[in-house]
Amino acid sequence: MNTSIVYFCYLLNTNSTDLGRRLKQVLTHSSYKKLWKLQTEDCSRYTFLGMYAFKGLTAEHLENFKTGTGQQLQHTLGNIFSKNRLDSLFDEWNLKRYVRVAPDFDIEKHKHVFVYALMGYLYSCVETDKLVDFMNKHLIDTVHLNEHNSMRHNLLAQLNFISMQIYKKKAKVLPLKENGKYSVRIQIPDKEILAEQESKSLHYARKKAIVKAIKKMVDDNQVDFSENPDYLAILESRKELKRIEKASQIRKMHEKWLARQEEKKEARKQAKLTRMEEKKQIEERRRKAKIERKRRLDQIARQKAEAANRSMSSAKRRFLEDKGRL
Repeated sequence: MNTSIVYFCYLLNTNSTDLGRRLKQVLTHSSYKKLWKLQTEDCSRYTFLGMYAFKGLTAEHLENFKTGTGQQLQHTLGNIFSKNRLDSLFDEWNLKRYVRVAPDFDIEKHKHVFVYALMGYLYSCVETDKLVDFMNKHLIDTVHLNEHNSMRHNLLAQLNFISMQIYKKKAKVLPLKENGKYSVRIQIPDKEILAEQESKSLHYARKKAIVKAIKKMVDDNQVDFSENPDYLAILESRKELKRIEKASQIRKMHEKWLARQEEKKEARKQAKLTRMEEKKQIEERRRKAKIERKRRLDQIARQKAEAANRSMSSAKRRFLEDKGRL
C-alpha cells in the first residue's frame, strides 16, 4: 500500500477502501459530472477551500513559527504552493487513480486543481492539530523554514526568535565593564533577567549569557506531555502508522523476493530445457553420423567384393604377371 494513502487513512480515521471511495467523490471534475449528468457535487468547492482556507491556515502556521519579513513569508508561501510543487505532490500521492474527468480533459495541465481539492477536503473534516502535522510532513520542510534565515546559526537570532514566541518581545543584551571584567546581562524589557555571565572576554561573556538565556527559556516553557492522554494517543497512532508502513515495506520486499525466486526458477527451467534440446540434437547428429559411417563402410565393402568378383582381361593379367603381382 502506498505510504501516503496509509497516512491519509490515519488523517481521516478510515480504511483504504473507504478512502478510495471518498477520494473519487472529492476528485470528480465538473467535466465528468456534465458528461454523465451526475447529481453529485464536483471538486470545485473543495478546490476553493484548499486555495484559500487551507492556504490561509498554512500562512498562519508560517507566521507563528518562521522568522522573516512579511514579504519573505509571502515568498515562502508561494514556493510551498507553487504549481510545480503541487504537480509533484499529485504524482507522489498517486491521485490520478482517483481522479474522474471527461476523456477530452487534460489532467497534466490541471494537477494542482485536484491537489487543492484534496487539501480543501482535509480542511473540512480533519482536526487542526492533524492538519498542522500534515503541513509539516508533506508541505513545509527545513528548506522553506530556513530559506530566508541566513543567520540561523547565529545565537542572537535564535535568542530573539524564541523570546518573540514566548514574550512577543526581543531580548536585550546588556554588556557592562567593571574592574577589567565584562558582565553581560540578557533581559526581556520590563521583565525578569534571563541570564548573566562575567568574563575577561566580552565575546565569551556574551556568547555564554545568550546560551544560558536560550536554555532557561526553553526549560521554563517546556511542557510535559508524558501523562497527557491526547499526546499518548497521538504517539500510539504514530506507532501504529509506522507499524503499518513497516509491514507494508516488509510485504513488498517479500513479494519482490518471491518474484525474483520465480524468475530464477523460470530461468533454471528454461536453461534445463535448452540443455535437453542441445543434448537431443547432439545425440541425433551422432546417430546420423553412425548411420552414414555404416553406409560408407558397407559401400566400400560392396565395391571390394565387386572388384574381387569381376573377371580380369587377358591383357591386364599378362601386365600384372610381368610386374610380378600375380
